[in-house]
Amino acid sequence: MLGFRIIIAFILFYIPSALASEIYCYDGDTCYYQNIPMRLINVDTPELPTVKGYEAKRFVNNIVRNANNILIKYKGEGYYKRFLVDIIVDGESLSEIIIKSGYGKRVL
Repeated sequence: MLGFRIIIAFILFYIPSALASEIYCYDGDTCYYQNIPMRLINVDTPELPTVKGYEAKRFVNNIVRNANNILIKYKGEGYYKRFLVDIIVDGESLSEIIIKSGYGKRVL
């Protein structure tokens, strides 16, 4: 039996730090977990291939890679068939972290 667990449901994923490396963020507001495309809610980051887009991508991947706990809350399905999600990293919304750090802007 594996030494970790993942709870998979329609409303969330729980990812312990041992599996955080399985989350990959393509850019600052689009991530993948087990090949599932996920769009962060409430934030918009600069697009690739701009310099600011690559900076946002590096920032977000660094936050995710160094997380102790990640909770993915499913909020619906959006454009391009991506899940709309709120990713909670060590108790704080990744979208809020991005906005506070200046790598993205708030959208509703």
